[in-house]
Amino acid sequence: DDSNVNGAIDASKLIRKDGRVTLEYSEKFLHEVHELISRYIKPTREVLSRLKLNLADTKLTKYLQILQVIQQRLVKVVSEVKNDDGTVSLAIKANDCIVSTILWFNSLVKQTKHSKDKTAPVRTPKGGGGVDTQVMENADLVALEQQLLLDEANVFKKKQLRDLREQKERQQQQQQQQFFAAQPSQ
Repeated sequence: DDSNVNGAIDASKLIRKDGRVTLEYSEKFLHEVHELISRYIKPTREVLSRLKLNLADTKLTKYLQILQVIQQRLVKVVSEVKNDDGTVSLAIKANDCIVSTILWFNSLVKQTKHSKDKTAPVRTPKGGGGVDTQVMENADLVALEQQLLLDEANVFKKKQLRDLREQKERQQQQQQQQFFAAQPSQ
């Protein structure tokens, strides 16, 4: 049985000791990246892109903490996966998006250090104040989402091919069994 009490897939059963992963591992990781984007990166960047921003905002600090935890998971994926370049590449891109988001926050923190009132909301400049325009315009995030879509299609195709191959093997076994069952015994 590949599931734990909550019905979630046990990742340890999806990665072999030599670092090769199953298609189910790749599929699970793709789902995790999708969740990362929709639940954490996009909302964090939305907060950071406001014209007025309180850097002590509890939602913002919680998002940033979660992103740092997710970064550790992504580093683990990059180090443990040996046979799936797509998964590794996606993990690296996702990590780059997190790093860019954290750097964006850090640049805003630097702006407040030069301010007289440290508790006042930060006025974010139109140009982003030292933040790469690729990040401000979410171009890196769009590229990550495009890669995610391509990888999802690729995993879907691989699973279909695997299932078709397994179905053919079962049919061949059934035909062999029927053939031997039809042979007169000696």
